[in-house]
Amino acid sequence: MAQPAVVSSAKADADVNFLPKRLFFLDFIRAVSVLMIILYHFDLQLLAQAPTAHTIPGLVIFHQAIGDLGVTLFVMISGVGLMTSSSTAFSAADFYKKRFLGIYPSFWIAYLAVGVVLFLIRGFWVGDDQHWKFLLTLTGFDGLLLYRGTNYYLVGEWFIGFILLFYAMFPLLRRGVLNRPVLTWIAALVVMFTLHRHYGRIFDLNENRNPLIRLPEFLFGLCFLRYVLPMGRKVLISSIAALVVFAFWYPPIHIQFYGILLGIVAFCALAFSAELIELPPSVSRFVTWTAKYSFLAFLVHHQVIYVLLPHFNAAQLTTVEVYVLFAIVLAVSFAVAACLYPLVEKFTNKMRALVFAQAVGHRIQRSILSEAKLGG
Repeated sequence: MAQPAVVSSAKADADVNFLPKRLFFLDFIRAVSVLMIILYHFDLQLLAQAPTAHTIPGLVIFHQAIGDLGVTLFVMISGVGLMTSSSTAFSAADFYKKRFLGIYPSFWIAYLAVGVVLFLIRGFWVGDDQHWKFLLTLTGFDGLLLYRGTNYYLVGEWFIGFILLFYAMFPLLRRGVLNRPVLTWIAALVVMFTLHRHYGRIFDLNENRNPLIRLPEFLFGLCFLRYVLPMGRKVLISSIAALVVFAFWYPPIHIQFYGILLGIVAFCALAFSAELIELPPSVSRFVTWTAKYSFLAFLVHHQVIYVLLPHFNAAQLTTVEVYVLFAIVLAVSFAVAACLYPLVEKFTNKMRALVFAQAVGHRIQRSILSEAKLGG
């Protein structure tokens, strides 16, 4: 039977089997990053409704918008997660199929659910009469390309298209990380600095939303388990010390580069703390539960905020009421996620059966044809 194309060498695939048994920090950082993003959008909406409104402290943390830090952490944890799921012999074809199943069923179901609810509330569907633009939604690039004009965007913001582009680059980056890590890092930094220097002449897309500019974040996630995690407490102590410094001092560098540096330091501090500090079982279970539904909650939270907050006079909300309202936003976002999750699972399983059954069928067919040729 013909084997799928293997991107990396057998030696590199063998060398990558270094994963520790317990990776609680994956769930921990995933949960923290999504909560940061929801908090950021919650505070921004309050301020949009009333510039003098009380907000939950933390809109800016370590001289960085907490939402931007949350996205950086999410990008890094995505890189780590991809390396854990590709620790054996790697097939690019199988990788793309798994990423398709990991993103699109959740995205499509969340979009449909949110779209129906908003249609019932507003009496119209978002978008215009250029129906070809629905292809942007179908592929997940509606949010990323919203700067080009209105389309049928509802959920996922710019992040879905952004992370899909990273997924497209992953097989090549994985090979670089395993076989030529230093050269790969040099190339990524050269690309980032060169594009940053000439950005306005090349792109209209917001620089913060361009995967090529944020390559080091994703690359760090790919390198973390292999090169950083074995260093243990040294990295934890260094990262905590760096956070203390950043709390009082902003280095004289561009905010884009500072965001990457801060993200690396914060990621290390959170990852090693989560692995070294023994949490009560109830807390660990809550973190795991939050991480399980975090992607769906991320997809729907912005529309939850847009629907709920306008019902309140933001200027008159007390500090306690703001905290209660934020708790309600979180509860609704994760409740919706929990309700959609079984539908996503069923749809994903059906899609998986189709995607991989078709692949197996093609391999069997190729094998039969090959044997027929050999048989003359």
